[in-house]
Amino acid sequence: MQKDKGATTKAPLHVLIIGGGVGGLCLAQGLKQSGISVAVYERDRSVHFRSQGYRIHINPDGSQALHDCLPENLFNLFVATSGLPATGRLANYDSQLRELDSRPLHQVVADSPFTLSTEVNRLTLREVLLAGLDDIVHFGKTLERFEHVGAGVVRASFADGASAEGDVLIGADGTHSVTRQLLLPEARVSEVGFALYGKTPLTPEAMEWIPENVLKGFSRVADPSGVAMLDYGFAAVKNSIEQPLLGFRTLGEAHRPH
Repeated sequence: MQKDKGATTKAPLHVLIIGGGVGGLCLAQGLKQSGISVAVYERDRSVHFRSQGYRIHINPDGSQALHDCLPENLFNLFVATSGLPATGRLANYDSQLRELDSRPLHQVVADSPFTLSTEVNRLTLREVLLAGLDDIVHFGKTLERFEHVGAGVVRASFADGASAEGDVLIGADGTHSVTRQLLLPEARVSEVGFALYGKTPLTPEAMEWIPENVLKGFSRVADPSGVAMLDYGFAAVKNSIEQPLLGFRTLGEAHRPH
């Protein structure tokens, strides 16, 4: 069986992280900052192998965690590529974009300069988190099984025949986590109905007739049957000259109001 390069490195503590998404990479950065040996194993062949969504909200707890785990230059890059705060209202519209009611958006007051409430491009954030981890992140590694091999050592085996050993194995491989399925086979993911996510470019013509709050705030547009679209407007990114995008989430049966 082929061994991954670095898998047998002797260290006081070596951590294996399954999954190179936002959570796994943030943890890897924090461990690296703390001087702890770590390796990340990601099933995708590269960071650009598949779509990673287009936007993610980072609340103050999340930005605090990023500040604590990232080196200063990478945290500053995260801040520079994050969105500007929403300035509109939380509003409800009918299917003809007639406003039904609205209220002011809750504004999060940061306790410090690094506790932000912001939006970021998911792929951009992942690229920031990957910086400096070239020798730590291993792509094309799909976990098949893990086992304890004695003396506090755990061995992870991958679909390509490779394996890696460490003192701790952490599953950060998402909703359909293989790690969880192996450790807790009886656990099930709860279905909550369907939701469609998307984004669409905003042309100058479209921006003339779309209500301003749909562009700058948070809006819910519902048809008479109760199927709704949650609109996040466009979060302008600092130092960006990209065309504005309208982000939306269409909610299905489980999300209809009662």
